[in-house]
Amino acid sequence: MRSVRTVVSLVAAGLIVGSGGGARAIEDGFYVALGVGAASASGTRGVRFDTRGACASDDGGPYLWAEADADGALRCVYARDDPTVGEPVAAEDIFREMSRTRFGSGAAAQVRLGWNIRGHVSLELVAMGHGKARASEGAAHLSVQIRWHPAELSIDHDERAWDFNLFYGTGYSVGAYHPSARLQQEVQPDTPDARKAFEGLHQAAGVGMLYQLSPHVAVGMDLRFIFPQYLSWIVDRGEGIRSLTEKTPRTVIFAPTVELVFHLGRAKERADPGEYSVRGPARVAGARP
Repeated sequence: MRSVRTVVSLVAAGLIVGSGGGARAIEDGFYVALGVGAASASGTRGVRFDTRGACASDDGGPYLWAEADADGALRCVYARDDPTVGEPVAAEDIFREMSRTRFGSGAAAQVRLGWNIRGHVSLELVAMGHGKARASEGAAHLSVQIRWHPAELSIDHDERAWDFNLFYGTGYSVGAYHPSARLQQEVQPDTPDARKAFEGLHQAAGVGMLYQLSPHVAVGMDLRFIFPQYLSWIVDRGEGIRSLTEKTPRTVIFAPTVELVFHLGRAKERADPGEYSVRGPARVAGARP
């Protein structure tokens, strides 16, 4: 409900700001987009890690990480069968819960800083975060992307208040989560509340829609797919303990958002849309050639 109220407030603010006149074309230049929405994440459970030749890949259970013990000697940590608390838990089940990229579903927020070039292409810096309340688990993505506006090929942006676009980007991702407290305590009894995290690169793609409310304000929607390519599992950030993935775990995030877009450049008037055809200005009575 909080996300819904936020969306309504943003749209209302845009309508107030844009109430000074009809929709008009917006000049090329700088803009800021603020979006809220939701994210749905799917991923891999039981991500396998590279032992780097220092540990066996299995020793009563799958390999998790290597660390130095109190004497400075290498200690290899594995997910092992847990027969001690309540119902027994198999090592593979512990492993699937401890090392997973299926996390981050929940509310989403996005900020885009962009520059439009002659109506055809926009270059953007994008920051997005999503996850559960109180940041118990979630992910953040920072990327650069290009946005193509195909409608410009047939209808000049000075002659319409709407836009449809396609985008692609790449950048850095990091996501954190809390494994099951019981299983976490079995593997790390000294730090039962420690969060785990994955980090790496990502690719993003999707479609966007936009409608201008005024020369400087528009409302829109982004339908974004993010494909993280996690390379490193952070076991304990404070101790610098990490494991490298054997191969990229499959992870897909779908994050639709509704947005308010603020164009900060100089705006110009748009003529009555009835005076335009698909290919350009139509000749109307009284219009200058």
